[in-house]
Amino acid sequence: MQQEKYSLKVLVDGIALPIYNHQGRLYVEAIPGKSYEILLSTPIYNRYCAVVSVDGLSVMTGRRAALLEDSGYLVGGSLPDSTIKISGFRLNDWQVAAFVFASDDLPDAELMDTPSDLGVIAAVLYVERESIRETGWSEELPFFAMRICDPVRDTSELNFRTISGDILESRAEPITFQRGEVVARICLQYASREALLRAGINLL
Repeated sequence: MQQEKYSLKVLVDGIALPIYNHQGRLYVEAIPGKSYEILLSTPIYNRYCAVVSVDGLSVMTGRRAALLEDSGYLVGGSLPDSTIKISGFRLNDWQVAAFVFASDDLPDAELMDTPSDLGVIAAVLYVERESIRETGWSEELPFFAMRICDPVRDTSELNFRTISGDILESRAEPITFQRGEVVARICLQYASREALLRAGINLL
């Protein structure tokens, strides 16, 4: 579950969606056709690498999350840098394809692999072993800890997924990151309003 001081939020039009805690799992309501961003926050006194997946796909590549995954986003280290927004699946060092909520019956985009964990946004945060004062995204991180939770299987109504949308400018540069221990594992699940209500979640 979501740990104190480490948080993952979903932003639509710059506003964080309400997070619902139901039977030990965290949920947000997917808004059909809306693009969204992932906001990660950490304490300010260390640097971290965030290894993030959406629907079982790496946000760094748009490809199926696998044991060979080796990159993530740098966050933390100073007050201005204690949060990071991730707007889409990375295409290269200067562009991403926006995250968009969509129903599960839409076809896959060519740049995306077939998703494996529909409706799941997950993040693993590694603390840095040695401080290296640069900015950008980190390299040489194993992916083994990425699949941190199982999607809900007690209802067939969690029927949304993420597709790739508009191409957005989002510049990043590679750095070296000395991976330490895992300090936070966070998982959010998302679905339509109707599906969440059927699952017994009390919405605002």
